[in-house]
Amino acid sequence: MFEPDALVLDGRFRILRQLGKGGVAEVYLAEQVALSRKVALKVLRPELGLAEGMAGRFAEEVKRLAAVDHPAVVRVIDSGTFEKLLYLVAEAVEGSTLKAEAKGEPLMPDRAVAVFQQLAEGLSAIHDKGLVHRDLRPENVFLERTSRGERVRLADFGIARLVDPNPGEPRLTLITRPVGRPEYISPEQARGEATEARSDLYSLGVLAFELLSGKLPFPGPSAVEFAAQHQKMPPRPLKEAAPYLADHLRLCELVMRCLEKDPSRRPSSALEISQRLTLLPSVGEPTIIDEALQKLPPALPERQPKPPAPPPELMPSIPMPAYVPEPGPRPAQAAPDSPPAKKAWLKPGAVGLVLALIGLALLTRSTPADRARDLLKSGRGLEALALIDEAMRGGKSEPELLALKAAALHQSDNHRDEAAVLRDQLAPKSPEAMDRLVLSGLAEDFGKKEDGPARELLKRMPREALRSELEALARGRHSPAQWGALRYLDAEQAAGELDLVKLYVAALESERCPVRRLAARRLGQLGDDYAASPLSKLKDTPRSATPERACGQDEAGQALQALQRKKP
Repeated sequence: MFEPDALVLDGRFRILRQLGKGGVAEVYLAEQVALSRKVALKVLRPELGLAEGMAGRFAEEVKRLAAVDHPAVVRVIDSGTFEKLLYLVAEAVEGSTLKAEAKGEPLMPDRAVAVFQQLAEGLSAIHDKGLVHRDLRPENVFLERTSRGERVRLADFGIARLVDPNPGEPRLTLITRPVGRPEYISPEQARGEATEARSDLYSLGVLAFELLSGKLPFPGPSAVEFAAQHQKMPPRPLKEAAPYLADHLRLCELVMRCLEKDPSRRPSSALEISQRLTLLPSVGEPTIIDEALQKLPPALPERQPKPPAPPPELMPSIPMPAYVPEPGPRPAQAAPDSPPAKKAWLKPGAVGLVLALIGLALLTRSTPADRARDLLKSGRGLEALALIDEAMRGGKSEPELLALKAAALHQSDNHRDEAAVLRDQLAPKSPEAMDRLVLSGLAEDFGKKEDGPARELLKRMPREALRSELEALARGRHSPAQWGALRYLDAEQAAGELDLVKLYVAALESERCPVRRLAARRLGQLGDDYAASPLSKLKDTPRSATPERACGQDEAGQALQALQRKKP
């Protein structure tokens, strides 16, 4: 469309070179003449500008694109129409694409996770504006070197698509044909269906899988085969594609959750992915043994092997005299004020002491229950479950192991078997063995479904001990378990000294819309004016700024009306 060094669009831009060309637009590296700065200039195909109503729809979409302001997203800084040509102007990124950096190989583990997390943060910013990228792939991800390290920049929103504002309303889009590289599209994209934010999470999962393993989760190789595999074939497990991740099952589980065929089984949002990645240990984090061995002194030179001994009958019988040291000068005594000389390395006995301490530290956590508890506390539920099952195959089925098995099943999202263990095995034997790990899972289950099996299981437990543990959970930071503990205590009229109003007010900030709705309704019932201000804030929150368009705003308005009615 444009030649290098040409002045285009009324002389405002000088073309430096073409960066890419597709079925929708051509992209150029250009100089914005008035400001003498490099920009990425994207110009739509001329026939698109002639389509009826396209200019208005394009302007509306670019306005939303320009509202995205996040370090991980390339900013759109200008747009317009010139002689029926529609164009937008974005930042020029000084860096290479992820495709060029990776070169078909996995990135270093910690670097791959950092890219994964920054991409999730960038997608979260995009989704907050009601946009779906729909074309997440290595060519659209740039890596910049900055004074603070590597920065990820997500680019190419010319094909971004708005989420349906309301069922039945027209969708604002620049094109109507399916977009995206077949290797990275979601199952719903492959079927040609409408896409929403969780479609991007699937593509992010494919990209993360590739970053960590150097392979795609599906073999392909043709576009048709990729489309069919995304829809029907289970992806290859990441821990098999990247065996070095065997000790990082939480990371593998997160990536595989992104690759669920059913969008409702994927993470709820890109923000959730980012938050979960923040809580994961470093992929390159050393173990306790690695750390201890790193502190040992340098190894002594390797001893040379002894020559083979002659046969016994050839060995002379020579008497060995007692060892007497040869006379020599006495070693000089250090001056009284001089510091002791530093030793080159520890004595052999000190090395043995370090190793003994390592062994002692490991032995203190030697029982299967202790090791399983440690795994659960670090979120490694599948590993804990395997350890517990192995211990129980040896005939052990004491209440502590059963309780930990229930907690491991909960952490592995196997809630049906969790309930079965608690109902059929643990509760009849020893309900008092349900410690806080188990209670946390039960509370979380109750918060999601109050009329489910969690209610019955909680009722079987000793009431006073249960109330004490749930009160401690309810007073903690907002979480699914904290919410479930609050709801159970409130429903059973066992809240004691809990400040229900303040706890429900805190729940109004939840990212989960059902929690916001229920918290607002309960505050209307409690009738405390303390809740008026936060309810008003929620009621006036723009619907476009919440995870769902109806995310408690209606319930907050009704609660405010209830508070007004209760005033004398």
